[in-house]
Amino acid sequence: MDYEYAKLKNSEEGFSTTNYTRYFYGPYSPAFSSVLDELERQGFLTLVRRDDFSIAFTATPRIKEFRDFNVLDKDVKQIADQIISKTEGKSLQEVKEEVYSLEIVKNTNFNDKINFLR
Repeated sequence: MDYEYAKLKNSEEGFSTTNYTRYFYGPYSPAFSSVLDELERQGFLTLVRRDDFSIAFTATPRIKEFRDFNVLDKDVKQIADQIISKTEGKSLQEVKEEVYSLEIVKNTNFNDKINFLR
């Protein structure tokens, strides 16, 4: 979503202004941890596993309450809707392969920041 937003706005930053680093299991940002922890605290996610290299959550039925896109601006809502319909029903592996096939990710070295304007 951040990549699509950065392309639309011709910006180095995405919608969330999060910096992503290329890692083995996908682009990552330390900001994810605090967001996931907050979603768990509010009952939207349940922690399944956390170790030194990965974390896994499952969505609770309350997650449907969280999908209120009315608070997002028009561009962000449109991008979110496109990504949801594009990835719905795909496995995490399929989504990861698609993300890693993007030129901006392919041209980034492991452990380097991903530049959206590449």
